[in-house]
Amino acid sequence: MSPVRLLLLLPLLVIGIAAYSLIEADERLPTPAAMTNVAISRQTMGPLPLAIAADAAAESASSVTLESEPLRVLADEGARLFAARRFVEAAEKLLPAAEAGYPQAQYQVGWMHYLGFGLQRDLEAAVSWFARAAEQGNVDGMNALGTALREGKGTGQDHGQALHWYRAAAEQGHPDGEVNLGFMLEMGYGTEQDLPAAALNYRLAAEKNHATAQFYLGSLHEEGNGVAADLDTARGWYRRAAAQGNEYARLALQRLEGLAPAPAANPAASWPGER
Repeated sequence: MSPVRLLLLLPLLVIGIAAYSLIEADERLPTPAAMTNVAISRQTMGPLPLAIAADAAAESASSVTLESEPLRVLADEGARLFAARRFVEAAEKLLPAAEAGYPQAQYQVGWMHYLGFGLQRDLEAAVSWFARAAEQGNVDGMNALGTALREGKGTGQDHGQALHWYRAAAEQGHPDGEVNLGFMLEMGYGTEQDLPAAALNYRLAAEKNHATAQFYLGSLHEEGNGVAADLDTARGWYRRAAAQGNEYARLALQRLEGLAPAPAANPAASWPGER
């Protein structure tokens, strides 16, 4: 991987509990205005960052039986406190639920260790909690574990295992998992490149109104990669993504509609063997 591409793939880490988002300032992407075309924009964005589901009530089945309801109450209260930036109090609620085996709390405790909010920053501990949640079937944990493995944060980098956990999340209809699986298939990370399968996974998430997936799918239609080249279809997906605030889609739409200058020749716009 070229140094340019490595720089452009710096991840954007977006965290959301109960529709609350936090962004780590030192892990922001380059601004979309710095991108020269759709191809470099999508490669710059990369697979989706780690994310906590906005709806904390959407959980996978837990192995906890009699204690499930009290643990759910603890986890929900912890998520509310986290959203209010009362991180130490959130940890006091979430950690007992996680240690008792409640998977959504395990996932959230993993995030608190990852960020160092309310708990000591400890990437290895974060991955351990993600894994415990994932192994109980928690789709948020599966997606987070996949990203940790993809990036080699808190664990060894392993694209094959990352692909496994993204696929597990995607097979349960998790939109972020579908987008991340699609990106791995598009780029051939951990597997052979499979553009039609990448497009299929993007479409599954796009139809759930996932803005990033809509942008990615639009760019495949613009380029004719894995799907038929169709500028009208590309514009349609870009419009849907842009309406949700996706800046990359807005810029791509402007360019297609002749409202932005054509990109200058840029040798970093493609990387042989990675497209």
